[in-house]
Amino acid sequence: MKPDLAKILIPSRHPVGEDNCRATITRQWLLEQRHLSGDHAIVQNSHLDFFICASEAFPEIEADISRATKSVDLICFGFDPAMEISLRHGATWPRGKRYGDLLLEVANRGVVVRLLVWYAGDGHLIEAAGRMANNLPGHPAWSSVQDKKSPDYAIRRYREDWWDNAMQTLPRSSSNPFTRCSNLHVRHRALPLIDTMLTVGPSDLTNIQKMSLVRVGTHHQKPILIDYEVPEAAVGYVMGLNSLTDYWDTPRHRYDEPLRGKAWEGSADKKNPMLGLKPYRDYAIRVEGPALVDLNSNFTAAWDSAEKNWNPHHQDFGAPGSLVAHRMSANKERLVARAAPNCKQVQILRTDAISGDQTIQELYWLVTNQARQYLYIENQYFQNDEWAALLKERRQITLRGLKNNCGMAKEDIPPLHVFIVIPEPEQDGMIPATYDTIAALGQGQQMAKYDAGVKQFRELTPGPDDRMLELAKKYLRSIGKLDSPLLNDMKDSAKKPVVTKADMDKLGIKVLIAKLYTQDQRTAATREIYIHSKLLIADDVFFTLGSANLNVRSMCCDGEINIAGTDPAWIKTMRKRVWSNIAGELDGGDGSLKNIEDTHSNWIKKMDKNAKTVKYQNDRLDAHIVTFSDDRGITLSPRISQRDETLIPDTVQA
Repeated sequence: MKPDLAKILIPSRHPVGEDNCRATITRQWLLEQRHLSGDHAIVQNSHLDFFICASEAFPEIEADISRATKSVDLICFGFDPAMEISLRHGATWPRGKRYGDLLLEVANRGVVVRLLVWYAGDGHLIEAAGRMANNLPGHPAWSSVQDKKSPDYAIRRYREDWWDNAMQTLPRSSSNPFTRCSNLHVRHRALPLIDTMLTVGPSDLTNIQKMSLVRVGTHHQKPILIDYEVPEAAVGYVMGLNSLTDYWDTPRHRYDEPLRGKAWEGSADKKNPMLGLKPYRDYAIRVEGPALVDLNSNFTAAWDSAEKNWNPHHQDFGAPGSLVAHRMSANKERLVARAAPNCKQVQILRTDAISGDQTIQELYWLVTNQARQYLYIENQYFQNDEWAALLKERRQITLRGLKNNCGMAKEDIPPLHVFIVIPEPEQDGMIPATYDTIAALGQGQQMAKYDAGVKQFRELTPGPDDRMLELAKKYLRSIGKLDSPLLNDMKDSAKKPVVTKADMDKLGIKVLIAKLYTQDQRTAATREIYIHSKLLIADDVFFTLGSANLNVRSMCCDGEINIAGTDPAWIKTMRKRVWSNIAGELDGGDGSLKNIEDTHSNWIKKMDKNAKTVKYQNDRLDAHIVTFSDDRGITLSPRISQRDETLIPDTVQA
């Protein structure tokens, strides 16, 4: 069910000057009705720091955790104690301080460390999905292969010993080097079978799709909160980064970065099995100030309601609900940033199927309606054709309003430039939903083979005006082509309206869709940079970043958390850092209409040139942006992704 913009947009009154008959107004970029109700408060005077990739973010997280004096609270989709969190050096594990060592060090110093991870218990369907996602490597419920000659023996041994210690279970080895630590608490949580999910998603989901969203829901958040009890020192993080070895990379995205790790340290790159771990892209936001209040509310409620069977110290602040009560004594007024505030307004948003919280989706709908200059979307999953429909619908309303109410000619209305940066769908089952979304923006030809199949279905499907002879011809041509179950996705895609680039041009929407590649400096070989990011920037005045993908799961069902903010100067700096990192000199400049228009056009030229380099490997890549494409056609049987933590894509059900 898509959000109701009429309820999200807040009408306001503005005085009109008698001398010039003008009024000063500002666009609504945050969920003000939530603020008025006391939920998801819009707060002022927060200080934010923005990090590109794990190599920038995790050393800062390490420093903040090392300084903790009272508490460290972590919510993880997955946790690998063997992941090096500090600055890395060398090519052999461990290349720096391990996350597990850091948590034990601060816990042994008297700091209460609480680790809340997504897990459903042995034998549960979600537990099996977690294994495939490799979200808790070394967990004692998982089978262990102990071949001392294997290159991964040392890292496996460390993980297993750490988890045995953390969970106070019987060690699988008498040589476990860790000392028991009563200040380290581990709890797990899993979404129950929530029937209400069936009413919150898109209306055209099949029964199988609905079932998979209900039965394999994930808690996908990744926030951190440190020393909330000491307001002057409190700090938090909201991010898409997982605390897993696979997700570590630098903004350089080198072709085969030794610091990322060997293939056996995480999930091997299926397309490049002889190389190390795959290049990964993601972001993190460090938060100081009053925005930490909502991060605390999110954590304490989750902690108190989580399963406690992993936590041998049940007396941790007493009975259920007590951590919420314990934190009530923190003085919110003292939660002021230690440095000067640099973001005017900040809001924490969530997806929570249990409570029906869909504020992340509401925010995406709001910002899509409000953007007038550009939208930048960098997202792991671009699988939401309802969002694409909204973009076109609201643009049509804008054009009609400017023409009828303001007397503007169509050619005088500036176009909306949409920059979309996504990865190649990692599993075959992700192809249909990705295709449907980009096709809804007039870009279906970028998935050429699948697009050709969809067009064939349209040509062979009887039309309402077909005569008897034409119907007979289509029937004869379709025999053996339209009846395969493997083609059902294409059949469904063919039923959707055809959208062309010309249709988008009429709406004044200029769309580009890119992916990211890197290149070996010694050869011409290229390799995809996997985009795990969940970033939206609009008009240099708004951003949101966090754990939520642009798909049905993240918007309606799975547990997610994002941070959003408005501040032109800060967001312009963010945009220039992101764009210059992936597109070189094409960073959008000062963000003027002319600069954005030129940047959009020049991105397309650079993307097309780089696409030829990737195809023929006879030139050098110019930065990382490449025209998005995918050469797969018929999708195979649904499979759960082994590398992606959201597991089952929206259009593939198990």
